[in-house]
Amino acid sequence: MNNNYKLLALDIDNTLTNDIDTVPERNANAIRKAQEKGVYVTLATGRAFESSRSIWKQLDIKGPIVNFGGAIVMDTVSEKPVFESSISDELLMEIFEIAHELKIYAHFYQGNNIVHEYKHEYGDEYSKRLKLGQIIDPDIRSKHWQNIPKAIFIVESQMTEGLIHDMQEHFKGRLKVSGSSPMFVEFNHIDAHKGTGVKYIADSMGIDMKDVIAVGDNTLDLEMIKMAGLGIAVGDAKQEIIPYADVVAPPSYENAVEWIIDRYIL
Repeated sequence: MNNNYKLLALDIDNTLTNDIDTVPERNANAIRKAQEKGVYVTLATGRAFESSRSIWKQLDIKGPIVNFGGAIVMDTVSEKPVFESSISDELLMEIFEIAHELKIYAHFYQGNNIVHEYKHEYGDEYSKRLKLGQIIDPDIRSKHWQNIPKAIFIVESQMTEGLIHDMQEHFKGRLKVSGSSPMFVEFNHIDAHKGTGVKYIADSMGIDMKDVIAVGDNTLDLEMIKMAGLGIAVGDAKQEIIPYADVVAPPSYENAVEWIIDRYIL
């Protein structure tokens, strides 16, 4: 097995931490040791850049991280994008027409805001937890939008799995559809996923993907787990991604990241 990994890509939620703003001390200490050894530690998250700020600040990450599930790679030093992709206006409207027909909540991202059609408790809670502004626009389906990295449905958790499957079939070959949390159905550009985002970072640093470790827990993490030299699923990961992982670590709440760094980096 490779014992000279150079890049560690970590999903945030339910992988690195189960807290919205705080990295467990044992995981944070292990990451610092990996960084001291010369390993570049990055984040690969479905979150917006601003929503991931508290995490990359705690970990003192200076360089590129993956946001919006691979739609954007941001540089934490300049706080500017170094790679971007977006959902076309036509497909965005199709997403919102489906949400309207199914009577489910949907929003998309624009800068540090979420944009949605009507006031909803899901939007209120999401913006509060992730420190994003809200724009409510009742004419959302009759306007043209540009530079949209990601859209999302938020539904009752028992609906998520079936809805992801249905949307994958409906948008096959046109959009990347996945999930990162029990209530989320997420839409990205067809070629935008965490795997492409992590590869962009690796390529920019002259690192071969065989020297990359990628760690995640949900279908949004699948591509980077498959593409990395060592793809790892935490023990409480969705069952769909377990067969594609080279290693299954302990559950996220048992400091899985510390366990991984101890065994494969230190």
